[in-house]
Amino acid sequence: MILSKELGLVLFHLDTVWMDGFPSKDKRRAKDRLAPGTEVTFLVRSFHGEEYKDLSEEKVVHQAVAVWFGIRPDGILKVAMGEENTRQLEEHRKTFMLYIRGDVFMR
Repeated sequence: MILSKELGLVLFHLDTVWMDGFPSKDKRRAKDRLAPGTEVTFLVRSFHGEEYKDLSEEKVVHQAVAVWFGIRPDGILKVAMGEENTRQLEEHRKTFMLYIRGDVFMR
């Protein structure tokens, strides 16, 4: 999760991390670079619906479609909003909500 001053908690997945100007293929390396408190920049989409009522009173989930360090990579918006990435984001949200409903996380 990313803690945003404007949005609160923002869901993200290591699949959305960009390193050295490209989508990261090495999740372990991306995870190592993302120690708690690391400053990142991200593009976010907000999804509203009854399916998010267990997550927020506003029934919304904010999800990072791309996360990066430093200068914004060229072409990031095209990739982040592309069909393949959009499908992956949906799967990540569904999986996360299964964890939420399964009481895996403490509140």
